[in-house]
Amino acid sequence: MRVFGVACRRRVRCVSAGDNASVAAHVAQTVGIKRWRASMRPEEKLAYVQQHDAAHAPPGEQQQGQQQRQGKQQQQRQASAHDGLIMVGDGINDAPALAAARVGVAVASTPSDMVAAAADILLLNGQGVSNLPWLLAVAHKTRKVTREVCAAGEVVVNAPHA
Repeated sequence: MRVFGVACRRRVRCVSAGDNASVAAHVAQTVGIKRWRASMRPEEKLAYVQQHDAAHAPPGEQQQGQQQRQGKQQQQRQASAHDGLIMVGDGINDAPALAAARVGVAVASTPSDMVAAAADILLLNGQGVSNLPWLLAVAHKTRKVTREVCAAGEVVVNAPHA
């Protein structure tokens, strides 16, 4: 089990691995995923991420996707609630796909691993992909609390002043 590309919207849809077919199939079966891809080269992983983004972007964002984007932060600011993609990788060959994904998750042994520089999230506890459900649960709770705080702030700002 070396490299994973995981398209998620509260559930895993596909394992995309750089490993051979038997390893990819075993990993997919182990985590209960029906679709898998094997022997993917770094450029194929990057193309997969870019094609997924293009296919799932709202109409206005599809036009923006055709233009050169200036960095991942700008892309995230333009992000909408459409089906995002989480790329999980553990090697430097995953860096381009990690950087291009809506969210890049690096599984690394140390924070200084080169793959960590391309990721948004770094998993260091040695449990790798098995942390993904926990990570998604925390992300969803954080998003909910953030929305509640923003809504409360808007009520306070728009409240009539006496």
